[in-house]
Amino acid sequence: MADLIKTLFASGSFIPHGHCYLWQTNLVGLHVLSDAMIALAYYSIPITLVYFVRQRKDLPFDWIFLLFGAFIISCGTTHLMEIWTLWHPAYWLSGMLKAVTALISLYTAIALVQLMPQALLLPSPAQLAEMNQELQQQIHDRQQAEAQVRQLNQVLEAKVAQRTADLEQSMNQVRESMQRATLAMDAAKMGSWEWDLATQTIIWSPYHERLWGYVPGMPERSYEDWARRVHPEDLARVESAIEQARGSDRDFSEEYRVVWDDGSMHWVAAFGRFYFDAQDEPFQMRGMVQDIDERKRTEAAFLESESRFRTLADNISQLAWMADANGWIFWYNRRWFEYTGTTLEQMQGWGWQQVHHPDHLDRVVERYRHCVVETGQTWEDTFPLRGQEGSYRWFLSRAIPITDEDGKILRWFGTNTDITDLKYVQDTLEERNKELDSFVHVVSHDLKAPLRAIANLSEWIEEDLDGKLEANTQQQMALLRSRVYRMEAMISGLLNYARVGRVNFELESVAVADLLLEVMDSLAIPTTFTVKIAPDFPTILTKRLLLFQVFANLIGNGIKHHDRPDGTIRLAVVDRKEFYEFVVADDGPGIAPEDQASIFTMFQTGSSQKKDSTGVGLAIVKKIIEAETGTIRVESQIGQGTTFYFTWPKQPRGPA
Repeated sequence: MADLIKTLFASGSFIPHGHCYLWQTNLVGLHVLSDAMIALAYYSIPITLVYFVRQRKDLPFDWIFLLFGAFIISCGTTHLMEIWTLWHPAYWLSGMLKAVTALISLYTAIALVQLMPQALLLPSPAQLAEMNQELQQQIHDRQQAEAQVRQLNQVLEAKVAQRTADLEQSMNQVRESMQRATLAMDAAKMGSWEWDLATQTIIWSPYHERLWGYVPGMPERSYEDWARRVHPEDLARVESAIEQARGSDRDFSEEYRVVWDDGSMHWVAAFGRFYFDAQDEPFQMRGMVQDIDERKRTEAAFLESESRFRTLADNISQLAWMADANGWIFWYNRRWFEYTGTTLEQMQGWGWQQVHHPDHLDRVVERYRHCVVETGQTWEDTFPLRGQEGSYRWFLSRAIPITDEDGKILRWFGTNTDITDLKYVQDTLEERNKELDSFVHVVSHDLKAPLRAIANLSEWIEEDLDGKLEANTQQQMALLRSRVYRMEAMISGLLNYARVGRVNFELESVAVADLLLEVMDSLAIPTTFTVKIAPDFPTILTKRLLLFQVFANLIGNGIKHHDRPDGTIRLAVVDRKEFYEFVVADDGPGIAPEDQASIFTMFQTGSSQKKDSTGVGLAIVKKIIEAETGTIRVESQIGQGTTFYFTWPKQPRGPA
């Protein structure tokens, strides 16, 4: 082996190939450069083929490319050998390389010839493009088909989902409807039943079973189970009603009693309807049954109560009547018909106007309509009514609304009380009061005239003897006049006291806050005093002058009897349902507890009041307030001021 290698690389007697080129530099360089470039190209081509084969795993004849690569590398090596033999005459090695190249080339040529039929079967680029286009079209068609399938599948799934949701919703609605129906029937104390006429079986709801006194859990019952619990006195009537409904188009509807095993009796209301087949023969009956035991007991109690009420109403001395919420009178007691000699047909509605005196009718109708029809206020009025013999008697009529729990007016109940004798006494008293007023006025004038003369005479004496009277005499004269003025004030107070409750005052809408400002202006309150008026004073329908007198007296007393030249008066109001409670407070000397009970008595004054007080003012205040159905009280401590509390009605008592 070593000899072979030595022989291959031995130059022997050979001369380098460069001698053939006479060692011409240009020629030698040309061959070297050309062979080198050819070798470089031959070496790069196999590298590219090997890369191509490695990247294209799908090549059907990849080994042929490797043979081409070996053949080209061999050719490139021979060119490198040509460069080597220019200087080194290793021609045996060069020949050996060419022999190897020849063998590889020959093998590659043979293999290529054998492969050619198979290679010719490979599609051309055009065929590949056409096949690729067909494949793309098939892929596109398949994708469209798959998309349509997916779309149809989605639509189908959506429809299935929607159908499922609709079905579930319908089932939920059915369940909810059944639950609501069951709840409504239980709340209404109702049960249901179905009667199969062929089998004589009846399907009962659980509540129906409870209504019949059975324990729920056996819904299928027989006709005998039903009839066994019906009251014997009602069974024949109910069965007759069922048979009448079976033979006609009418529905079955009856109220009857059910008797339980424990002997207790219960009222029920039943409703049923027969259903007919094609031959017009009844095959089924369905219906409802309701517990009306409570209603029946209530009706019985109501009838008993109404009977007691009518008995009572017919035997009272007053004329009584009832009207609906709109003032339409629908009932009168027996006393009304006995007095007026009329009938219900004549009097119902607004027929009562027939027995009213024509001089008072318009006023009565207007007042009645205002209270009963428009405002819902309690109605009260006095007027004459004609009796059956044609004469008139005076009546005091009063009607109050009857309301439900929410305050809605359901009806009106009214009475007419005969006040003819009282009216005569009242008229007589009014006549006597007028005479008394005239007498008091005359007495007041006759008493005041001498007092004024005495006061004037004392002033004239002082004027005539100006500068001649001693200081003690002047003091006595001033004392004389003060006593005269006090006596005159007492006479005026007596006159005012006597008039309280006997003088007619018109009702007015009074804003109390504005009234207080008028009172303060009339009193000429000193600037050293402060009057504090709380907010929210109401506006009421009342007798303005009377309320003015009360506030003027109480506020004036707080200033007049104050122990300092300055002070504070506080005014407030509290809502007391049917009344307003007004508060008048001062920070004056106060009233001793032992004097508080007597300060409202005529001519009585407290120890802290000034000596020139007449003791009439608080008596007048108390009389005015009590005449208006109010009350007055005082709270006070010595040195801590005085507070008066008085109530005043929200609804006026009527003309004084």
